[in-house]
Amino acid sequence: MHAYLAAVRGTSIPSDVTCALAARLAASASGVAASEVVSSRRLSRRVSTARQIGMYLAHTAVGLPLTKVAAYFGRDRT
Repeated sequence: MHAYLAAVRGTSIPSDVTCALAARLAASASGVAASEVVSSRRLSRRVSTARQIGMYLAHTAVGLPLTKVAAYFGRDRT
């Protein structure tokens, strides 16, 4: 997972595309729907964990600011 996102670091790919990739990778690894991962609603623990993984990947592997990551994932990190 990390290798796919590391290749994106430093490119001109928009942050929403990068976050979508992180969300899909986390959803696939966790066995949940990507739409649930980016939902602003509170769902199951499994979905919450997948969301945290996606946000972590987008922030650490790609280097996006947490404010952009949180906005994409429907969270407030201001």
